[in-house]
Amino acid sequence: MTKLVQRLKKLIKKCLFTLGIGRRWQNIEYFDESWRQRIKQMSQYIEPKEGIVDLGCGKMWLREYLNGNPYVPVDYVSRDGVSTVADFNKHQYPETGMPVAFVSGALEYVMDYEWFVKQIALTSKKCILSYCTVEDYPDITFRNEKTWKNHLSQSQVVHLFEKNGMKLQSRDVCNKNRIFVFLKDATGPGSSC
Repeated sequence: MTKLVQRLKKLIKKCLFTLGIGRRWQNIEYFDESWRQRIKQMSQYIEPKEGIVDLGCGKMWLREYLNGNPYVPVDYVSRDGVSTVADFNKHQYPETGMPVAFVSGALEYVMDYEWFVKQIALTSKKCILSYCTVEDYPDITFRNEKTWKNHLSQSQVVHLFEKNGMKLQSRDVCNKNRIFVFLKDATGPGSSC
């Protein structure tokens, strides 16, 4: 009987892992060099001298495409001893004073994405975001294997920002990653920034 129970536990654990339950980004963290192209493409929406907070900075590849812009890298662990540590899944959000939030390949990993977007809207005038939408990645098993914590459509992403007072200014795409640029609506919620 004990062997049967052990086998069942192992099978359940394997099923949960396959579904992304119990799996964490920290356990599978990797950085694909091809992401540099997406970051480079996103960086074209940064104006000279704009201060940038790089939320989920990873290897801080964005630095390569900045021309002296003030830059604050943020991630859930210290990166090269220079990044600000904030775990968005623990409702930690940095107070940087930077007017532009840059979010490349990070929103997918945030469980309470509504809280996260609200923090962006409260502290930033502009958000440059990449997101893998369900239109481009519809297979939920695949999304769970990547440990993505949410599954939003393009319209849901736009609505999420708009209800927090940020209007869509531009859309783009890079290798099945949707790129959105949002600007704070001077008349909407959170417009005190």
